[in-house]
Amino acid sequence: MRHALTAAAVLLLLCVVPAARAAEIVVGESIVSALEKYRAEGVRLVYATGLVPDRYRVEAVPDPRASIEDQLRTLLEPHGLTVTPGADDIWVVVAPAESTADAAPVTARADAEPEPVVEEVLVTAAHHRLMRTPTPVQSLSSQELDNTPSAGRDLFRAVTSLPGQASDGLSARQKIRGGSENEVLYLVDGVQLIAPFHMDGFFSPFSALDANVVDAVDIYNAGYPTRFGTRSGGVLDLTLSRTDAAFSGSVDLNLLRAALSAQGAADNWQWLASVRRATVDYVLNQLKTDYGKPQFHDELVRFARETDDGLIAFGLLNSGDEVLLKNPAISEEGSMDRENLTTWAVLDLLFGGKTRVVGRTSYNRIRGSREGTLDNPVDAVGSVENAEKIEIYRVSAEVSRTLSDRFAATAGAEYQYHEGSFNGRLQSVYGPLGAPIQSGPGLDRTFDVSRKGNMAAAYASISSQLTDRLEMELGLRWDYQDIDPVHDHQWSPRLQVNFDATDRLRLFLNLGRYVQHQYLFEVPLDDGLIELTPPQLVDQLSVGAELYVNEHLQVLVETYGKRIEDPQPRTDNLYNRYVLLPEIHADRVLLMPEKARASGLEVSFAGHLSERLGWRLGYVYADVSERLFGDWRPRPWDQHHAVRAQLDWEGERWQASLHAVYHDGWATTDLVTDPAVGVTAYDEARLRDYVSIDASVSRLWRFQHGTLEAYLQVSNLFDRSNVGGYNYDLEEDGRWEGDPRTLLPVLPVLGIKYAW
Repeated sequence: MRHALTAAAVLLLLCVVPAARAAEIVVGESIVSALEKYRAEGVRLVYATGLVPDRYRVEAVPDPRASIEDQLRTLLEPHGLTVTPGADDIWVVVAPAESTADAAPVTARADAEPEPVVEEVLVTAAHHRLMRTPTPVQSLSSQELDNTPSAGRDLFRAVTSLPGQASDGLSARQKIRGGSENEVLYLVDGVQLIAPFHMDGFFSPFSALDANVVDAVDIYNAGYPTRFGTRSGGVLDLTLSRTDAAFSGSVDLNLLRAALSAQGAADNWQWLASVRRATVDYVLNQLKTDYGKPQFHDELVRFARETDDGLIAFGLLNSGDEVLLKNPAISEEGSMDRENLTTWAVLDLLFGGKTRVVGRTSYNRIRGSREGTLDNPVDAVGSVENAEKIEIYRVSAEVSRTLSDRFAATAGAEYQYHEGSFNGRLQSVYGPLGAPIQSGPGLDRTFDVSRKGNMAAAYASISSQLTDRLEMELGLRWDYQDIDPVHDHQWSPRLQVNFDATDRLRLFLNLGRYVQHQYLFEVPLDDGLIELTPPQLVDQLSVGAELYVNEHLQVLVETYGKRIEDPQPRTDNLYNRYVLLPEIHADRVLLMPEKARASGLEVSFAGHLSERLGWRLGYVYADVSERLFGDWRPRPWDQHHAVRAQLDWEGERWQASLHAVYHDGWATTDLVTDPAVGVTAYDEARLRDYVSIDASVSRLWRFQHGTLEAYLQVSNLFDRSNVGGYNYDLEEDGRWEGDPRTLLPVLPVLGIKYAW
């Protein structure tokens, strides 16, 4: 309740600031999308998709200080279109020949459905968008996406700069609003990607997709529609790059990876291709380090044909890892080989201007092996080796229908077939570190498991523009899993409401249930759990507001609460979670929470101090806990207070960014020496607070046929020792000595990029 009162107080203070209305337009987005933004801002506007097909793209951002007519003309004139005023302050999009003084007056309402277009009413929660083109506040522009310090312009690392993310600075994975890292749904072309990360068995430090070929990332923290399922924490929906040029591309080389991408367009066809390879192994070799040899690569290919009647697209994403890593401080070494392939096809058709049908099919294949040794007599002496083979087939269909000028309905269904085989062996003899917490002297575990089964879902929703200011979407989703021993189905009702209180203040409410069935490859076989567990159920309520103060300031305030029933069991290391082979260490424990919960308040501001200087500031208060051993205690990634701030300066040739993050230290466990206490001391202590200041700077040279950019990104600029855990050693006098395990040190990444 106090979160809601605080949010209300903040909104009350901000609402007294005068504001000007301006649509949020970005270069490269579709003209249809831009026009819809004007309609969302209250501009009474009608158009037809036959005249404004979705392939038309924004070529110039309108000046927000100009009149609405001039702004619309800036959008439309590059495509041979214009606007003409009609009755009741309605603007009508027409071809120039149609805009004559004696044209018949237009009497259609601004929210009427023009023929022959499908006007889909879309009601979603406030979400953040990362764009490769200039965007308004609470988004990252093209320069921000490239220059937000993210360890070599890594795509998913940039996501962690937004509110609601719990990040350790080492992994590229997301933990959203108290959820674990396996609760996030990753999509491209509406198709699910499985673990799109490199070195997934070793902290997942890099994304498996080149940021140069992604135009936008939509991040949903809550309130996502019923078509999004299978994961309960959040959604990252990727939009791949497109172009109108016959041939364009880039070569991007830095100290972590080398990337080549190209794309083109001919008639109604679009094609896109990219390839990347790690360079960090060469860098480590030149530095004569003893930390191993991490190699990885990824490839992407996509073909699409887009017309006024629909879209057909084919895509392939392949990523591979061949990694050897060493941790000499504790005599640990691990290696992995992994191939992760996703192929997909999409058919998106329009019928009669009122019906849209979308079909998707995809195939995932993962092949991987991992092995390593640990030789630390105080901790453990042991080895591990395992292998996995996974295949997932998916097919889905969705139909959307405009019922009237105020109502639209959507229904869909999907089917998945999963098959996997897993085998491995672990051996470990625990040292004195494990004596107070382990029930035996070590482990000797072998497993050889094969499973297959089905998952299915069906969903339906109805969206309504109840009034000019009130939108609502009510949906219901059904999820089913039939993989031994789980034969379960769950219903998930969801409600989203948007209310435009004023021309500059939007209020929203999201209430829903999200179901997460466990996948085959998520079962912790290495830790002795063989069977799938029942689905995790998450009920979430969020209430918030978006306030457009003026062109220099936008504010987002949201408070939320989550209740997690049947949280999935997990394994954890008490003292140091950042080891290569966590399953054979002596501090490894199995945790089976009875339930979990999360609540929080997020307040974020963004705007511009001048034409060239932009800024973002976000504060999050959160409480993330779980019931263990009969008591509520913080989850490992709980951080009560978190602050993120960023400054972006953009000149004609130079660009610079400064990003700072602070959050409370994550929960940890103090050294246990009393067997009577054992694992019940789990997460009763805190690590030191986390602080990181990251910076980037770039210089651009323009030539007749392209641009050349040199850039430098520095993570943890001041080399702060952010502690992730402790390695313990037993001294000769019987005293325990803790050696802090620091996370990412200062990491400068120098790169150069040529684009044409």
